[in-house]
Amino acid sequence: MVSGTDTERGNGEQSLSFEVVQALLRGNSFETIGQAQMGGMPVTLTGSEETSRVLQMPLDVNGLAVTGVAPLLGRTHRLEDFQDLIKQKEARAIVITHDTWQRQLGGAKDVIGRSFNVDGEPRIVIGVMPRGFKLVPWADNIAFWTVNDVSRIPQAAWMASIARLKPGVTVATAQAEAAAIRRQVVESRGEKSGSIGARVVSLHEAYFGRPREVLTFLLGAVSFVLLIACANVANLLLAAGTARQKELALRAATGAGRGRLIGQLLAENMLLSLVGCGFGLILAFWGTRLFALIVPANFPDLLRDIRVDARVLGFALAVSVGSSLVFGLVPALRASRVDLVEVLKEGGRSGTGGRRRGRSALLVAEVGLSMVLLVGAGLMMRALLREQGNLPGFDTHNLMSADILLGGTRYFEKTPADMNRVTPEVETFYDRVLERVRAIPGVARAGIASRIPISRLR
Repeated sequence: MVSGTDTERGNGEQSLSFEVVQALLRGNSFETIGQAQMGGMPVTLTGSEETSRVLQMPLDVNGLAVTGVAPLLGRTHRLEDFQDLIKQKEARAIVITHDTWQRQLGGAKDVIGRSFNVDGEPRIVIGVMPRGFKLVPWADNIAFWTVNDVSRIPQAAWMASIARLKPGVTVATAQAEAAAIRRQVVESRGEKSGSIGARVVSLHEAYFGRPREVLTFLLGAVSFVLLIACANVANLLLAAGTARQKELALRAATGAGRGRLIGQLLAENMLLSLVGCGFGLILAFWGTRLFALIVPANFPDLLRDIRVDARVLGFALAVSVGSSLVFGLVPALRASRVDLVEVLKEGGRSGTGGRRRGRSALLVAEVGLSMVLLVGAGLMMRALLREQGNLPGFDTHNLMSADILLGGTRYFEKTPADMNRVTPEVETFYDRVLERVRAIPGVARAGIASRIPISRLR
């Protein structure tokens, strides 16, 4: 993912314009660059059995090809598609998702060349992407991709840039070159470029870098819980080792060496740990299924499809075995150090002071870790309550909202600069809507807004 930066304006992630992308492709770092809008745009889709509201994702001509994923049927966009423009910069050709192909067309084999009406304008299907393909992981409800001729607006920057590096080029090298080229382009327009830079990160980092920070924090909190549980178990094992001194002394008296006693105790600890691991995996399996059922319908499939796979099993087993060995070793060493003469005597209490000191140290560690967790949980709750108190900043009780999508030449006309200009029909339409909504029993007030407060930007 390649983006621009501007330290003077405090902007660390700017979209690149067409002229900057072309300059980057003339350099030595980038093999190809595709651009895409990271979210969907709502449109009205007709031409199948029913009319539906769907999301389209605008791209440039390399937006799909840069991923290296071949379409299941047909092809992706090419430059010749711009010979058939439905608008001044938007081609008629579209590439549909596998889900749209199945839902809207019943998986018809002759889908290539079929026509859809999008906002009243005909679009021709030129390709179908494979099942599960998502250009943006959280935008999994996209119905199709459309292509724009961004060369007609070379200075407009509204799409994210996904690039493929040339063989042998590092991210650091690409970022340095991209920053230099951006400054050259800005200077060629007669503007200052001192604060201009670039940011190049892996696509995985761009998509999941911030969620990974949250998950890392969560992993740290869970690790503290694990440490507290292990300290508890270690304390119990020390106490159990004291109670089993006579048993271990008898085993030692019958010929069992210290190594064999330690092995027996560690094996018991391992069995205990594996049983706990099994119960944890069962809870994880049920929990992921429950989570998929209770999350809102608009959650991305990426968050619904959380599975207990082989990696989870391996990690859980590794943590279980490791914790049982680390926290079971000290109790096993202490319990296996037996004085046969003293232990076999009635009331022998050899080594009680040392064991008490060990248990006291573990108790101190438990209290310390618990305090860290308690303070962290309190700070998180405080931040959550503060955020809930500040947002949205107005009373939402009994407020309802609805989306209204207008499209087509009846409501919009094109200007020479390829901008949408509303027609008088739009105002007439909204006036009629408001009049009829206000007449509904129980409606106190009603209004129209282009974007309601705190709504998510598309």
